[in-house]
Amino acid sequence: MAFAGFTNLELKVIALRVSGLKGSEIAKQLGIGRQLVYNALWSACIKIGIKNDVALLTRWAMQWGFVSPSVRKPRRHARILGSQSN
Repeated sequence: MAFAGFTNLELKVIALRVSGLKGSEIAKQLGIGRQLVYNALWSACIKIGIKNDVALLTRWAMQWGFVSPSVRKPRRHARILGSQSN
């Protein structure tokens, strides 16, 4: 086991995923099967209690200061598509 309970493979896969590589590209770069990449991502997600790798990437990026959590509320659209006031 490595950093914060992650295996070395999970950390490598997370780092490559954060850098923007797809699962198949990660598999090729690490010389492993694509399913092993997805298993590593899934295992990492389970360890920190999230449901998918998008949430994993978001949490990872926030933890390491790449992005900050938004406190902004979603905008409500006053205009309905197809109707505009002049």
